[in-house]
Amino acid sequence: MSAFRTGKIPTLLLHLLRVPHRLDFERFPLRNRTMSIMFPWIDHPVSLFLRSFLTYVLILAFTHPNSIIRPACLPVFVYHIWKLLNSSTYIFFTHPMYSNLLGGSIFSVMIRYLDTVILRKTSYEAGGPTTTAEGEPLQLSRTKESDRRSRTQGTVCQRILFATSHIFNNRLSNTPWEVKNVPHFDENNPTYTPSKGAFLRQNAFILSASILLLDLSRLASGDLAENAIFFADAKIPFFTRLQDVTIEDVAMRFITTISSIIITYLLFQAMYTCAAILAVGSGLSTPNRWRPLFGSIRDARSLRRAWSLFWHQAMSSCLTGPAKYLTFRLLRLPRRSLISRYILTTIVFVLSGCMHLCADTAAGIPISESGVVRFFATQALGLVIEDFVQGAWRIVEEEGGKSWTLPPIWRARWKAPKKSGVRWWQKGIGYVWVVAWLAWSMPVWTYPAARRSQGEGILPFSILEHFSRTA
Repeated sequence: MSAFRTGKIPTLLLHLLRVPHRLDFERFPLRNRTMSIMFPWIDHPVSLFLRSFLTYVLILAFTHPNSIIRPACLPVFVYHIWKLLNSSTYIFFTHPMYSNLLGGSIFSVMIRYLDTVILRKTSYEAGGPTTTAEGEPLQLSRTKESDRRSRTQGTVCQRILFATSHIFNNRLSNTPWEVKNVPHFDENNPTYTPSKGAFLRQNAFILSASILLLDLSRLASGDLAENAIFFADAKIPFFTRLQDVTIEDVAMRFITTISSIIITYLLFQAMYTCAAILAVGSGLSTPNRWRPLFGSIRDARSLRRAWSLFWHQAMSSCLTGPAKYLTFRLLRLPRRSLISRYILTTIVFVLSGCMHLCADTAAGIPISESGVVRFFATQALGLVIEDFVQGAWRIVEEEGGKSWTLPPIWRARWKAPKKSGVRWWQKGIGYVWVVAWLAWSMPVWTYPAARRSQGEGILPFSILEHFSRTA
């Protein structure tokens, strides 16, 4: 019977945080079972992450930018990813959140090491990168040169603190190397920075609201047995089975897509604001280093703006760095050509897909079933389509109806619109386009996770359940 007729809605997709509750040893060779029993922490994601993290910090803190040790240590990070992809599925976790986040973090540390330590040659003495990702030297101002000379000698603690803070400050906020499109506290006044008290109050409110809404997501759970039906592999394709698609299938795609985005948004907000409160409240950092994580939802009127303005830019620098190196240094493509633009974009999205693949694998989704790389690669295709349509529309507007793109009957009546920005109906079409594209492309990533859902909540605790029991 239909879930919509019975009033049952399957569990809202928590695709970033899914992992089996028990071990299925029958799926793995005896050798792997023996190793996991004798040395349970060797291949544990916590161990892999800590080893990667420690290697990153020590190399960045104590080696010269041109040291051969830096590229020589890259295989260590690759090995940790290989171990994660080949053995993490039989590691037990008490809550699904940890395996997924750790799986993605292990890859993100590796790609950040490649970008920051090897390609950009960041050093303690310079206080940041010394070259671009393509290997071109960065010109330091006199002030920076004087700062560099004063930093040639640093204590062990100072160097370790520099390397550690660099690994967490992915956006390099309030530094000369800040990544593009980091949101400001006040978009109308980019120089505004709240006081410490105002910053803590605002982030405490965001944290409380995010936790409450994540807790409420538990109430959306329905009959878990229906997940296998609604999120079957056969439901993932759309246009190739158009004659079999029902209204219910379409509605489910939109529900899971929107709920996935909302829950991921709330989860990242909760983690980010919690870290911001601890860092600023303890005096270890200042508010200007913790600008908002996400942009305004109003900016999501196109795929390009949704990914570059609305969504977080925490991985922007370390993904674009290797992509630029491959595009301009290895392939030697011209910088301003159309083909280099889209090849660069595709590489960035594929690298992001690989990071999320590690997260999926750590959460118990086999590589053969995970479609996350395909999803992110598809976003590059969406940008190509979007740019083509927008470019064609600009030609129509600029030609004032004289272009061959308009039917003859329209040309006589066409009046070129005044350039007054994006009109409301264009924004509306843009929002519909973004949601429709994601609803079509995202199930290849989210449905395999939804099928495995055991109804777990994002949070390891429930405030609402506590009060309902005591009431």
